[in-house]
Amino acid sequence: MRYMTGGLEASPVLRGMVERVTTESVELAGGVELAVMTASHRSIRGRSFAVLIADELAHWQAEGMSPDVEILRAAEPALSLTNGLLLGISTPHRRDGVLYSRYRRNWGRDDAQALVIQAPSTTMNPRLPHSLVDDALAEDEPAARSEYLAQFRDDLASFVDRTLVESLVPPDVTERPPEQRHRYRAFVDVSGGRGDAFTWAIAHNEGQTSVLDLVREVRPPFNPTEVVSQCVEDVRRYRLREVTGDRYAGEWVTEAFRDAGVKYQASEKNRSELYLDLLPAMTAGQIELLEHDRLVAQLAALERRTRSGGRDIVDHPRHGADDVANAVAGALVAAPRTSGIHKLNTW
Repeated sequence: MRYMTGGLEASPVLRGMVERVTTESVELAGGVELAVMTASHRSIRGRSFAVLIADELAHWQAEGMSPDVEILRAAEPALSLTNGLLLGISTPHRRDGVLYSRYRRNWGRDDAQALVIQAPSTTMNPRLPHSLVDDALAEDEPAARSEYLAQFRDDLASFVDRTLVESLVPPDVTERPPEQRHRYRAFVDVSGGRGDAFTWAIAHNEGQTSVLDLVREVRPPFNPTEVVSQCVEDVRRYRLREVTGDRYAGEWVTEAFRDAGVKYQASEKNRSELYLDLLPAMTAGQIELLEHDRLVAQLAALERRTRSGGRDIVDHPRHGADDVANAVAGALVAAPRTSGIHKLNTW
C-alpha cells in the first residue's frame, strides 16, 4: 500500500483521480480500484481484474501449500472477463513452481505465449552500486546470483513432495491416545516465547513403522515456563520421564524441565540431520502422520541445499518456519524401530 499510494501521490495526474483510500485499496475515478490482496486462491475468486500483479511469485510456496498454482488458476476466469493482463514479478528462487515452469516454457522463444524479461538488478536499477553486488557475490554466491543477477538457484531443491507427505496422513486422525502396549518417545523444539513457536511431538513404533501420536504448537507470545508445564502434562500422559530436544538456550531448558519433573536430553543430531534420516522412512511408507495442516505445510516447504562436501542441508525457506516439522521429525526418527509389547513404569 505504501508503494502504491506513494506512486499515486507523486503523479499530479493520478493524484487528482483518487476518490477514496482504505487500508487495502485505493478507489480512482471511473470505477477503478487498486487493491492489495493476500495471496489466497479463496479471496481472489468472484472478482474481475484488468491487471493482476503477482509480486515475488517465486516465493509464494512458503509453508508448502503451492498457492502459486491455485491462485493463478483462480485468476484466469477473473482476467478473462476483461481480457486482462497477468504480470509476474519476482526474484528467482529454486527451480520449481509456476514462475520457473513458465520461464522454462517461454524464455527466448519466438512462439512464446508469454513475454519473459530477465535482467540483473544493476540493469533494472542503474543506481544500485556494483560494489554491493560484488560484496554479496563474494559472501554467498548462490544466494547473490538469485538476488542480484536474476538467476534461478541450482543449489536448492524441494526436500519432499507434498503429495508424498499427504499420503502418510490418515483421514480424521488428529491425535492418538496413549496405550499401555506402546513405548513412546517425545521431542521438543523449544522457543523463548518471542519469534518462534514452542512445539513438541510424541511418537511410537509398530514394527518398522514410526507412528506419530501427538503434536502441539504454541505460537508466540507466551511464557516459556508455562508452556514447559503444558508440555510436561502431555509427556506424563504417555508415561514418559524424559524428552529429547534441540540445544536451545543451554541450561535454562534443562532446568525448566527438571523443575517440572522431566529430564531434558539434548539431541545428538541437528534438525537437518533429523530430516535426512526421516526421508527414507517417508519414501518407504514407514511413517504415519496426523491430520495437521501446519505439519504438512512445513514438511512440504522444506528446502534441500547442496553443499560441496558432506551431507546436504535441509531447512525451511527464507521467512518460513519448521518448528512443528522439526519436533515431529525428532520424535519419529528417535522412536526405536523394534516390535513387540513394551511395559513401562507408570507415574
